[in-house]
This record gives sequence, C-alpha cells and structure tokens, in this order.
Amino acid sequence: MTHKIAKRINIARGFFSTLAVVLALSTLISLGMNMDYANFPGSNLVLDSYAEDDAEGRSGLIKAGGDGYQLKASTCSNFRELKNSDSPGICASVKDDAAVALKVVDDKGADSNDAAHGWLVGVPCVKTGTLTVCSPFGLGSFLSGAGQATFGVLAINVVLFGAHTGVESKSKKFIGLFGANIVWTIIAFSLYVWSAVAWSGFCDKIDTGLGRYVVVGAGNTSVDTRACATEYCTISFGGIVSSFAAAIVFAHIPTILMFFGVGGLGKAEEEDYSQLAQDEDTNDDDEVGDLNI
Repeated sequence: MTHKIAKRINIARGFFSTLAVVLALSTLISLGMNMDYANFPGSNLVLDSYAEDDAEGRSGLIKAGGDGYQLKASTCSNFRELKNSDSPGICASVKDDAAVALKVVDDKGADSNDAAHGWLVGVPCVKTGTLTVCSPFGLGSFLSGAGQATFGVLAINVVLFGAHTGVESKSKKFIGLFGANIVWTIIAFSLYVWSAVAWSGFCDKIDTGLGRYVVVGAGNTSVDTRACATEYCTISFGGIVSSFAAAIVFAHIPTILMFFGVGGLGKAEEEDYSQLAQDEDTNDDDEVGDLNI
C-alpha cells in the first residue's frame, strides 16, 4: 500500500514538474520580449559595417576598433552623459529612507568633472493610472503572473517531494530522516512562496521605474502621483535575486545529498524505484485505479 501511495505522489510530481518547466520558459521568454519593448540597455544596438563600395574590399565587414566593434550612428540614441553638474541629477542609491543623487567619481573615489554614461529606458506607449495599460512589467501583466505561478508550482512540488520522502522514510522507520524531511519541506515551501511574492515586487519595481502613477483626488483637485502597486517594490534587485537563489538551492539540498550518496540516501532512492518497478510488474490490474489521483 505504501508503494502505491508513493507512485501516485510521483505521478503528481511529474505533472507539476512539467508545468513548472513550461511556466518558467514562458516567463523567461516574456521577460526578454518585454525588455526589448521597454528599450532596456542594449536592446536596439546595431553594429556598423563597411560600405558596399569600400575601396579596400571590406564591403559588409563589421568595423572593429580597439577592444570592440563599432556601433552604427543613428538619428536617435538612448545613450546619455551623466555629470555631477546635472540638475536635477539622477538617483543612484537610498540613504535614510531617501533617494540619493548619483555622484560621478574618479578611480580614487573623489568627485569627477568627467561624464559617466548611461542609457535611457522607456516604453513606446502612454501610461495611465491603471495596472494593465502600458504595463508590460506591471502587477497585472502576464510576466508577473507567470513568474508567480512558476514559484507557486515549485512550492507545490516541494510539498509532494516531502510527502513522498515522508512515506518512504516512515515505512523504513527512518525516524531521523522523517523529522528532517518535515523541517526541510516547511522551509523550502516558505522560500518558494516568498520568491513568488518577491517576483511580484521585481515586476512592480520595474513597472514603477517606467513611470507608473496613480490618480490622487478627484475632479479639478486630482493629481498624478508616482506610486508602486505593492509594498515590495523597494526591495533591492540584489535582495530579490538572492531570494530566488536561496529558494532554488535550498529546495535542491535533498537532490545534492542523494547525488553524493550522503547517509545512504542515493541507495535508498534506488531501492524505492526498484520496488516500484516490481509492484508495476506484479500488480498490473491494480495500477489502473492507481492512476486516478
């Protein structure tokens, strides 16, 4: 009976693992497309090449100079010079709950009169005070929803993995493993749930940076005010990505332990699948019912 339950859980794990892969790929593709749409740094670069009638026979070849390849000149440009004398300057960091202006410094850390260089990012549409209009990264966008769903499905898969391990460890009376598995499942599930929340903050952070606002007041007294859709937009990009990394690494601790055979986990896993294979051979009639999960 224990192995029948384990097999049902494995079937469910296979389904949710496949779903997680589909959602993750959809999220990554959507992220790349939206970055192009919003003109993220480097999104519209064109390399320069020699003219067709080049006197030295270099027609069509890409122009190279120094340590790189030259960009083609255009009537438009996203490149911007950034100087300490700019007014107003652009914000670069946060200190004492307030944004701090960018300071261009030299290699010794002193203020510099030279210009740094940046890139102007913007969407080719007009934003409104709603979550869905002109908001490729907004809280209500496909990108935000798909990313949250990905981490949500991964959280479900963690629970199924923990349930499968719990069933097998209890049947073999591995009490220590049973207890450790419960702790791991709770923490891994929580980290993935937090990652889903962090992803919504990640998308909202970018959407707000692209000009999101809300309408405060009504009638002639209404004012367009810059605003986030969530309270997680202030988390740093480093903190958000660290949340993803922590969840993924922690969730794969059992897999890493099994790979190296720590505590005999790898051998135990092989025995489980061997037993499942034997059950499949000897209980064909029962397996039809086992698929009804």
